[in-house]
Amino acid sequence: MMKKINTIPAILFFLLFSLLNLHQTLFAQNKPRARDLGISFDGISGPL
Repeated sequence: MMKKINTIPAILFFLLFSLLNLHQTLFAQNKPRARDLGISFDGISGPL
């Protein structure tokens, strides 16, 4: 029983860590994509 109780927080921590990593990678990939859609630094919108 002691091993099972110690495993649950480890699994929860791993899931939380992987979710944070997934969110960071998705957010980092969305940044250049906004520029590819035509949003320039001047504020002039592109095809959107």
